[in-house]
Amino acid sequence: PRHSPRATAAAAPAGGDGRRLAEAQEQLRVELARNALQSTHAGQFEALKEEVKSLCVFRESNATLRRQVEEAEGRAAAQDRRVRELEAQLVPLRQDKGRLEAEKAALLGDNAQVKEELRRWQARARELQDRYGAAGVDPAEHEALKGDMERARADLA
Repeated sequence: PRHSPRATAAAAPAGGDGRRLAEAQEQLRVELARNALQSTHAGQFEALKEEVKSLCVFRESNATLRRQVEEAEGRAAAQDRRVRELEAQLVPLRQDKGRLEAEKAALLGDNAQVKEELRRWQARARELQDRYGAAGVDPAEHEALKGDMERARADLA
């Protein structure tokens, strides 16, 4: 606190004691200023230490993130290569599919024609059976007649 000059003069002893008191006060002021400066420097030093720690954390996380990005890019490139390989494998399969679908369509057409032809022959066979007898040929009688025919040929020979 500031004191008036009169109060300071009254409080100061006469002679050499005043000078020593002034020197002591000056030393005290210098010491207080130095302490204040040191405390400011200590605060700044602590702030700098914290900033350095933060920067180290940022650097480490940055390095980690870069490494993760490189790994992800590598995986993405591998996946891209795999996709291109699979797409290349699809080309002949798609061509085969087209060819097989054309063959299937042709076979279905042939099948329809064969079914129509079968239907016509079955109708013709029924017509012939109706015209020439529904009983058909007895296999035993057929064999007997074949045997008779063979004997007759043998007799003629």
